[in-house]
Amino acid sequence: MAAKRRRGPRPGTGGRPPKFTAAEKRRIVKAYREGATAGEVGEEHGLSRVTVLKFVREAGVDIPRGPSPGTGGRPPTVTAAEKGRIVKAYQWAIAEEVGERFGLTGATVLKFVREAGEEVRGRGIRPPKKKRRKKAKRNPTRRASLARIMRL
Repeated sequence: MAAKRRRGPRPGTGGRPPKFTAAEKRRIVKAYREGATAGEVGEEHGLSRVTVLKFVREAGVDIPRGPSPGTGGRPPTVTAAEKGRIVKAYQWAIAEEVGERFGLTGATVLKFVREAGEEVRGRGIRPPKKKRRKKAKRNPTRRASLARIMRL
């Protein structure tokens, strides 16, 4: 009994009739092949984008992966020079701050740091503060003698 349910109803014994005929599906696929997006075709025929793509796949049409050109999607790739600046900035700030400055996520910043062979700190750990060299104290007598020489 369970096997029958999994297979679905036998043809002609009931079940929901198809909403679209084969001719209508061919028109939908033809519109997609002519350059309309799945969303546009779906809107025209009262279908979802997913259903349009299902019909297109059933017809054996290759569907390109990823966003259509000029529709947003993935931002342009980061150049090698920008990656270098990102890695350098990571030495003085946490990944999330660097990412904000460059329009990336903290995870992407850490990926670039690892690719550059640099050490990655734990998340949110600030870099060590730069040690300032103490100024050497000048000999006050020397300063005074220099001032005397300059006046002469």
